[in-house]
Amino acid sequence: MVSAGNHDGGLRTSIITDIVDVCVDLTGADGAALVLVPPGDWSVQNVAHVTDATAARVARELQAIGLGPVVDALADGAVHDAAVEDSLDRLRWPQVTGALSVLGVGWLRVFPVGPRARPSGTLQLHRRTWRGRGWSTELDGPLGRLAHSLGTLCATDFAAENGAQPGPDTDVVHTAIGMMAASHELSVSAASALLRAVADSHGRSSVAQARVIVDSVGRRGTGT
Repeated sequence: MVSAGNHDGGLRTSIITDIVDVCVDLTGADGAALVLVPPGDWSVQNVAHVTDATAARVARELQAIGLGPVVDALADGAVHDAAVEDSLDRLRWPQVTGALSVLGVGWLRVFPVGPRARPSGTLQLHRRTWRGRGWSTELDGPLGRLAHSLGTLCATDFAAENGAQPGPDTDVVHTAIGMMAASHELSVSAASALLRAVADSHGRSSVAQARVIVDSVGRRGTGT
């Protein structure tokens, strides 16, 4: 079954929302759903966050069908997509493409959430129109890291995970976020989400990754 997520209104929920919104912005998607599953039981899906009503309906339909890009992403830890206008997708997943068409969705791209060897859910991004299958996959790496970080954030308390303390730790994180926002022309929330994703991909805390970023700029500035 698909159940509603736990919207606790705390810092962790705010961070998860920011990361999902960043993924939507980067892909030009019209909406997204973050859906979590318990270990070894894909029949139970917990919708942790949706951006809109269509995303919620897509998540419910895909779970009811029980096959398609979501199941494949959970099975192999890879990115999968489905396009209503693609003849191969219609042949492979007629129920999926038919349901998407009824919901007014032309394209779906699914990223596994959490460790690739054992995903803990999926991030389901949709567009109302297909726009062609040849869209750039250059962002799949950063998006994959963001999706991986969602699994970590959903499983642990963010503050405990990163252990930031008021004072120098907070200052270096804010400095790194500001640098990333300026360098990549991102909003503060997007830069913050990107910092967390990069830190997670390197197995570091956000504080440690922020120090790496700030120190690297300092070395370049001094010629060291």
